[in-house]
Amino acid sequence: TAMNAAKTILDGFVLLAASGMEFPDDARVVSAVNKNLATVVEEDLDYFSNLSFLDVSENALDIFPFRYLPSLVELRLAANMITKIRPLTDGFDNLFYLDLSYNRLGYDALVALTQLPVLRELDVSGNEISEVGWSRIAC
Repeated sequence: TAMNAAKTILDGFVLLAASGMEFPDDARVVSAVNKNLATVVEEDLDYFSNLSFLDVSENALDIFPFRYLPSLVELRLAANMITKIRPLTDGFDNLFYLDLSYNRLGYDALVALTQLPVLRELDVSGNEISEVGWSRIAC
């Protein structure tokens, strides 16, 4: 059954196929929604130097590996069962828009996200963030 299907790895081949391009540095937009992805081959991301839009919603992926995409402007990770965010002290230099809606994030995730240097739009709707937590975020 589909519920018992093996988890899939997000590697360069999957990204390239989803981009519709022949070469990784030609890829600008990738959508791999609901592909049962659970692991990222971080080394492969280096080849996608011009990827600016990535939608990997409805999988089981973490935000952390995508810091290796230098041109990433928009990242959509909705419904990926993310419960926490590790410190993001490097990478994401161009990330302007981040969709983390419908995960399982709490207030601590917001604190980690304040480290993103140019983030201007953040969707965290449908998470476990209380209004009290929002009032403690310094903008």
